[in-house]
Amino acid sequence: MKKLWIGLWMALTVLALLSVTAFAAPAKGAAGPFEGVFTGTVKGDNGSKTTLTLDMADRQNVVSGEATLGKGLVVNAGGVCGKIAIPASSMIAEGEKSPKHPDELSAEATIEVNGMEITVEVEGEISADGETLDVTAKINTPWMCGRDPVITGTLTKVNS
Repeated sequence: MKKLWIGLWMALTVLALLSVTAFAAPAKGAAGPFEGVFTGTVKGDNGSKTTLTLDMADRQNVVSGEATLGKGLVVNAGGVCGKIAIPASSMIAEGEKSPKHPDELSAEATIEVNGMEITVEVEGEISADGETLDVTAKINTPWMCGRDPVITGTLTKVNS
């Protein structure tokens, strides 16, 4: 039963962490470098991978839109938490980027699962030509898990 709850926690955490970089209603103003639809592959543990599509608006240092994660991603938090298969899902959210580094997006989200607060750190860096986006997401799991899973990938702009 403990692994079931931890599995549900991990699934919710991964979905949140991947969607921190993509969110809903666009702000007013000129489009920034993260504007558009980006898609590609993200990698988890044990050679697992799946598709991630970010449909984003980037206005006045606010990045908003929707993240869609395909099926097949596995993360391993170790310890009593073990390996978790992340279900295919979509999420809408909103975040900000630094005006000093318009090509970098950094966000942190806290999710409560079974009374525990889990922190997810997401970083994204867009290429100089605005065509590729490297993403890294780290799930800060409780000490009993033993390790903090990291999900990485490179996405390509398919639509502006």
